Amino acid sequence: MGLIIKALIFLIFCTTCTFSDKIDSTKDGLQQEEATRRPLPWWLMMDRYKTIGIPNPTQLFPNSGKACIPIDGTVGEDNGQENAFWYFREDLLVNAQHIFWHLTHPIMLDNPNGTLTNDRRGELFYYFHRNVLARYDAERLAKGFNRVVALRYEEGAIVGQGYDPHFQEGTTEFTYPPRPSNMPFINITRFTRLWQTVYADINNRMLIARDGRFVALDDLKGIDYLGELIEASINNINEDRYSFEGIHNAGHGHIGSMFNEGGNFTARGVMLNPSTSMRDPVFYQWHKLVDDIFYRHHSYMAPNHPTVGQFPLLWQGVSVESISVRAASSESPNLLQTFFKNLTISIPIKQDIFMSNETIEYCMKRLEYDEFTYNITIEKQPSVNSEKATVRVFMAPRFNEVGQRFSLDEQTRQFFAMDSFVVHLNYGKTVVTRNSSSSNLNLNWKLENWMDSPPSYEQPECGCGWPSNLLLPTGNAQGMVFDLFVMVTNAEIDTPENLNLMQEPQCKMSTILCGIKDQKYPDIRPMGYPFDTKPFQVSVPGGPRMVANLEEYVSLLPNTKATQVTIRHS
Repeated sequence: MGLIIKALIFLIFCTTCTFSDKIDSTKDGLQQEEATRRPLPWWLMMDRYKTIGIPNPTQLFPNSGKACIPIDGTVGEDNGQENAFWYFREDLLVNAQHIFWHLTHPIMLDNPNGTLTNDRRGELFYYFHRNVLARYDAERLAKGFNRVVALRYEEGAIVGQGYDPHFQEGTTEFTYPPRPSNMPFINITRFTRLWQTVYADINNRMLIARDGRFVALDDLKGIDYLGELIEASINNINEDRYSFEGIHNAGHGHIGSMFNEGGNFTARGVMLNPSTSMRDPVFYQWHKLVDDIFYRHHSYMAPNHPTVGQFPLLWQGVSVESISVRAASSESPNLLQTFFKNLTISIPIKQDIFMSNETIEYCMKRLEYDEFTYNITIEKQPSVNSEKATVRVFMAPRFNEVGQRFSLDEQTRQFFAMDSFVVHLNYGKTVVTRNSSSSNLNLNWKLENWMDSPPSYEQPECGCGWPSNLLLPTGNAQGMVFDLFVMVTNAEIDTPENLNLMQEPQCKMSTILCGIKDQKYPDIRPMGYPFDTKPFQVSVPGGPRMVANLEEYVSLLPNTKATQVTIRHS
């Protein structure tokens, strides 16, 4: 293991050392200005897990004192109204897929070149977390809450929401401390300046590389550069200007250690651990702030246009004639169902370097949904030579907090991916049926199967993907209305060169959120396309204006279709 990797392992797990102590102790040539004295967060590299053996989320459980550990919302009732979303934040596979995403896409690797080769890694960092935020907002709207509001990240700003995780690590019995309410940010002036620098460079549409070159942000690589420096990874184009730590990692470090006083850093909060950070409501507020940076960048990008640009929206000669969904248990189309399922699971307590015959028993309520089938009718004219189409499926809440219809400009940020797949098109009509369980968003394992054969830290990509039980948002008892959107594009253009989809993978990972191991990302269009930019302008009496809503959008693009879907929770 290389010297840098050993040093970084020390940086992470010397939890009683301060940041300055760690930099002095490693002596590995990492030159940083003196930073605030606090622990670093965990976002560094995969090898530390192989060597030290950090427990995965199934080995973290509430301090309930009960023989069967409950995951049913009762343990965290003292966390106030935010406990309403316990089923999302405490879902074992939600937390597992988070750590495995970061292990699949580490910020540093121990290889001769010292570089990362994961394709479009910075863009994936943005897109993965954008989807998490959109899903969480959908849960909040379903229960009558406001969408996530970004934290203020400046000296003296308050993190108002406290959080008590009420749990410990199964192997070490380490108990995560609570974070009191109304904790202030202190000693973060350096990072406030960094924030201002990044925003200024986005506004100027130029980044500055370490060799002094100006790097334009207006092409498709811009979002990738931003993701690498905002997180930040070793691919950061200028660690002196944009920080070795990165805005994202620094924020996790500040929040995860902000309850330590007087320089005593023996306590580490859940925001410092990839297995636990998604449990904390502040995770979503912090990532909304990070996502605001990407949103600012995208607001400068030329809108995707029907006929011009690198990827025009129109596919002439191809149209989506109809779309609908039908649940297996429903007689009505476009009515979907979610529910809680009670189950008990026994899990072995083990780590990579510690083995035990003990088990933990969980008694949990878990959100599930009735599987459903997409029915999509596509028509291809004889003038179209391409035989393959990419089918892109998105969903978003139709109404905001006060029951008003979202404008398309606002709704683009609320759309989350549901699926993306390639089909063969015949001349004339092609009817596509696809089961929700086949989604390329999903981690293709049920929790029960995961327990029988969990992914290892040596193959983290096998744990990378959205939990299949959470494919649908909860909805509510009255029935929450969502917009379901489908777009078809030319797969012969979309697919990168030399992509080998015939190669037999060792496991099925989410291609949408995780990519494909050792290959190009399977879609050359921007992630989130067509909702990665603001809507295009249309000419109307009185002057051009932005497309107003989803209905107007699909009326101008025959290769798209939208319908309303109701999700009812019982």
